Amino acid sequence: MREAKAEKRRSPKRLERMEIEHAKNGGHVVTHRFTRRGPDGYSMPEPDEQHVFGPGDGKAMLAHVGKAMGAAQPEPQGDADGGADEDEEE
Repeated sequence: MREAKAEKRRSPKRLERMEIEHAKNGGHVVTHRFTRRGPDGYSMPEPDEQHVFGPGDGKAMLAHVGKAMGAAQPEPQGDADGGADEDEEE
């Protein structure tokens, strides 16, 4: 009978930093730099992830960055017809 090896559990990837650069196509390149805590407790680099956005993809790029950074999407202000919120006094 074969013994089951205990698989070492890896620590989760941690976003160390994010870089945004101009791309040759006129858009932007977003690079995610990750680390993981090694068995000795020190940070170990993980492979980078790059995402390329075209010149018309500004909103998608900003949404991507916000999601990666854990930013909440802002709540819409006012009514759909542009009126004031209920809490505001007239």
